[in-house]
Amino acid sequence: MLNQISIVPLIESYLDDIISIEEDYSTDPWTRETFIREISNYFSYNFALKLGSNVIGYANFWFVTDFIELNNIAIDKNLRGRGIGKYFLQFIINVSNHLNAKKIFLEVKEGNYRALNLYKSFNFEVINIRKKYYKDGSNAILMEKIL
Repeated sequence: MLNQISIVPLIESYLDDIISIEEDYSTDPWTRETFIREISNYFSYNFALKLGSNVIGYANFWFVTDFIELNNIAIDKNLRGRGIGKYFLQFIINVSNHLNAKKIFLEVKEGNYRALNLYKSFNFEVINIRKKYYKDGSNAILMEKIL
């Protein structure tokens, strides 16, 4: 399946599919306006994952001075657990290296064990906990990877 996936720049015509994935993934989903703003933001990098003509995931990160802030990465709920997230995260790390970033930062919901395990498998380390960070009162685990 991974050989049938393409990673392309995220464009506005993908937003219906991306918002659907975002709403399944997040307890505080981004709005269409937020995605449109991010697409036009000069330090924002936005990618879509496609399987054939179907959008199956997306990522958004910022490149600021010498580090990456990974804001969002999500895969269609029906395709999780198939190595697609691992494939996509490796792509983001490769882009980060190409940009000469020194670190990648991200935050992940404390109970999101699948994501935590994925990040740990790529040598992200926990550097802090943000108490009651999410709207539902969950903590955020702040992680970093040194490149």
